[in-house]
Amino acid sequence: MSGPVRLEAGIELYAEACPDEPAETWDRLRAALEEGYRSIDQRRKEYGPLEPDRFDLREANARLSQLRPYARLQP
Repeated sequence: MSGPVRLEAGIELYAEACPDEPAETWDRLRAALEEGYRSIDQRRKEYGPLEPDRFDLREANARLSQLRPYARLQP
């Protein structure tokens, strides 16, 4: 998703914008982003190649209904 150089550059920008934040803040952000990217990469491997030109509303709704129990905000 994002290369390590780009990731580090982004964190450096945040660190410069918020000089009063302790270094641990940026270490935690770095760890969270790395974990998130690993998760995305893992899911991409599990789901296989993306098909951006293919969309089926019924299929999407079926997948979303399976995720509903995990939703944070439910109507």
